[in-house]
Amino acid sequence: MSVNKNVLLVCSPYYQQITDNLVKGAIKILKSKSINYKFLYVPGALEIAPAIKLIYEKSKNNPIIDGYIALGCVIRGETYHFEIVSNESARALCDLSIKFSIPIGNGILTVENEKQALERSDPKKLNKGAGSNLEKVEKEDEVVVENVQKGVRSSFYKAGRFSPKREKGVHHFHVLLSKFLNQ
Repeated sequence: MSVNKNVLLVCSPYYQQITDNLVKGAIKILKSKSINYKFLYVPGALEIAPAIKLIYEKSKNNPIIDGYIALGCVIRGETYHFEIVSNESARALCDLSIKFSIPIGNGILTVENEKQALERSDPKKLNKGAGSNLEKVEKEDEVVVENVQKGVRSSFYKAGRFSPKREKGVHHFHVLLSKFLNQ
């Protein structure tokens, strides 16, 4: 007997074409795993976590959603606003995932420019929607976490995927999502 899983894609269409690309990539992966999905659109990246929290709280006694995927894009501008939006949206998703053990995939791109965002979001190119290559990323994170635990400093990884000081919960996200998608 198969178990139906329901995922909510919580999307910020601030950069519509980029979000559309991320959604296409996410749908491809979800369909390949026979996972049901629905959409919720919010104005921007900062509104994604509160929307997830609201839906989780309203349905925790009778869960209708098994996991969430946050999709959107934050492009660096000329002000400090980029740092606030990218850091706080990621932090809020981490906090939710850890505090409530909610499987949340963070597919919010944080990039330097629109060209980079289009390249990373294109399902025919890098396809970052829904955490593509999740198993590969999970293995990379395991190696980094093991080495950090052995006393290797995170500064050793100049362009690494994981920083224990700045990205608490990344590994936790990947474990929850990987377990969820592979059930």
